[in-house]
Amino acid sequence: MKKLSLLLSALLLIGFTAVQAQTTVSEGMLKMEITKVDSSDPATAQQLAMMEGSTMIAHFNKSLTLMDVNMMGGMIQMKSLANKKDKTVTMYMDMMGQKKKVSTTQSEMKGGDEAAANPFADAKITYDEKETKEILGYKCIKAILTPTEGSDMPFTIEAYIAEDLVSDISLIQGADENPFKGLPLEYSMKIDSEGMNMIMTYSAVEFKKKVDEASFKIDGEGYDAMTWKEFQGMTGGGGFGF
Repeated sequence: MKKLSLLLSALLLIGFTAVQAQTTVSEGMLKMEITKVDSSDPATAQQLAMMEGSTMIAHFNKSLTLMDVNMMGGMIQMKSLANKKDKTVTMYMDMMGQKKKVSTTQSEMKGGDEAAANPFADAKITYDEKETKEILGYKCIKAILTPTEGSDMPFTIEAYIAEDLVSDISLIQGADENPFKGLPLEYSMKIDSEGMNMIMTYSAVEFKKKVDEASFKIDGEGYDAMTWKEFQGMTGGGGFGF
């Protein structure tokens, strides 16, 4: 269960990323689905199977971004609303009936370290324009993000990006900006750290260049408020106690 807990933590934190959007695609809706989760360890692979079908929806415009995450058939649901103007983040988490609301700032989430906004600044990204795939009607080229020597990053990312969709929208844990030169419509995160070996693939299933303002409204009734520090204490600084 420890390995599953680590993966759940990564998924939850992905939902808390402060997403931005500008240039060509300044507003829209992107829905991603976990289409594959596997591990070389049979026991871990069996645990991870329940993650398939989980969805992550990003609604974004020039000032707001709402990440809506639904995992394990609705057992875990999260909404994270980021305001680009005042750099605040409000998170609503329903974890198997436990409802929590956390209001914080992007700076507090990063521990005051603004450099943490781009953890992939020193990562190596290569593109293979000969290897392509059509996703939702967009031609995508292959991109590979790998950690540099001595990096603490425990994973690599293989993605198919749509160069026609230029956007800063990020769906990757810890990154405020998209590190690729196009919008990733499919990406696989390969983790190999501390005995945890697994692959997790996200695939775009729907994309729109317009967003309804009503999408950013959240019903916060029944959620208990807590601070970012209290939330960190509850989660052990990253894990979620599963």
